[in-house]
Order: sequence, then C-alpha cells, then structure tokens
Amino acid sequence: MGRDFLGTYELFADALVLFERGVHDGVVKPVRCSGLEDPKLPRLLPKAALAKLREEVEMAKGLRPHSLRPIALAI
Repeated sequence: MGRDFLGTYELFADALVLFERGVHDGVVKPVRCSGLEDPKLPRLLPKAALAKLREEVEMAKGLRPHSLRPIALAI
C-alpha cells in the first residue's frame, strides 16, 4: 500500500474513510463518505480509483456478504 494508500472501505457500514497526506506526509483528519454513490467521491478520488473501488467492493460483497472486516483501498 504505502504511498498509494487512500483509505479504507467498510462493507458493513457502507462507508469509505479517506486519508489525505498533510505537510511532511503527516496524516490530516479523514474524510468520511457514505456509500459508493456519495457525491463527494468524484471530487476526492481519481476517476480510475473510483471505478476500481466500485468494482472491488461489488466483488467483495458477492464473495463475503456478511463481512465486518474493513477492506483497505490502495490505488
């Protein structure tokens, strides 16, 4: 993940928590989004990252529909 880490997605809560790097790579307050259709997402994620997130979340929901573990998003 490292430099490409953008945040985590919780299947159970249907919520994405994004992290932004601050000055000197310090982490600033996370931005919480509600679901994959949150209107903030296209402004916060690159188009390719958003498409990948939606695809991977749908796949994960199909494989583990009752999962409570967060899924790390690294793009």
